[in-house]
Amino acid sequence: MFTEAPDRILYAYSEYQTLFDDMQNIPNLSFQEGLPDKREIDEFTLNTKHALIILDDLVSKIVQSSDQLQLFSITSHHKKASVVLISQSLYPPGKFSISISLNSANFVLFRNQRDMRQLTTFASQILPGMTKYFNDSYRRATRERFNYLIVDLSNEREDREKFMLRTDIFPNDTCVVYRPV
Repeated sequence: MFTEAPDRILYAYSEYQTLFDDMQNIPNLSFQEGLPDKREIDEFTLNTKHALIILDDLVSKIVQSSDQLQLFSITSHHKKASVVLISQSLYPPGKFSISISLNSANFVLFRNQRDMRQLTTFASQILPGMTKYFNDSYRRATRERFNYLIVDLSNEREDREKFMLRTDIFPNDTCVVYRPV
């Protein structure tokens, strides 16, 4: 996912979890309750080679914030910052939700039986005429509990279409790439 490992990590959250206690010994990781504002983001990304900003369960505030739109559309591209937005919805309602989504290069989709229409809509946007291929890939990738499908929409590779849908990307896994037949 990263060409360069992050040298600083900010984990912004809405609700404290005891899991955070176990994460305290991760080097260069800091926690923040609530959304960071523009000044805090600028300070955090200053003099870093690669910053990682994780926004956990803050989507309702993010999609209403011009500071967060700037984080996704400008800061992430010009200040070597990767942003991870943890959300339960591909299409949250909000003033800046479409712009934030369009400025997102990768999506990690976990199994969600509740609303497959969101996935079908997403598939029709990124792979017009190939929703069956997308839906089949999603079902295969998320068959097991906690498995995921990576949707890589970045423009960094000329052959990105070949590797757009994949799973099991971590070092001890055997990466699976889904290709249309």
